[in-house]
Amino acid sequence: YQRRVHGKNSPYWTFYAHDVADVVIRYSAIDVRRSNASTHDPDNLGAFNTDGFDVAGRNVHIHDCTVWNDDDCVCVKEMDRGGRQAQCSENMLFERIHASGIGLTIGSIGPSSRHSCVRNITFRDCTMHNTFKGIYMKSRPGNAKDTG
Repeated sequence: YQRRVHGKNSPYWTFYAHDVADVVIRYSAIDVRRSNASTHDPDNLGAFNTDGFDVAGRNVHIHDCTVWNDDDCVCVKEMDRGGRQAQCSENMLFERIHASGIGLTIGSIGPSSRHSCVRNITFRDCTMHNTFKGIYMKSRPGNAKDTG
């Protein structure tokens, strides 16, 4: 369990958990801004890779958190078959997240025979003030034989 973690002005991904199992993060805040503006303008959106919570693994619950950044507020990353804790990014619940940035995403899933799966991901009761995209999926399609 992690609670009351506060990340401020990180230069790159603020929280990255890869190959994890049974993780709970709650009552935490991430604030990565280039100014005190309450909106995202082209200058602010130039601060890419300031992701909030990036996670890959299984049984993840992140709730009652606030994220203001200029990229993905929450990003579910793919797992590969070489994981110790998880073989798949699965069974994740994100709820009561107050987000402002690019959005909440399941993403960066590219063609590879090593990638396994992403499944059972839920975003529930989240608010997105001045968010650029909302909830979305990012994929990098390739050859059918390389999709895992």
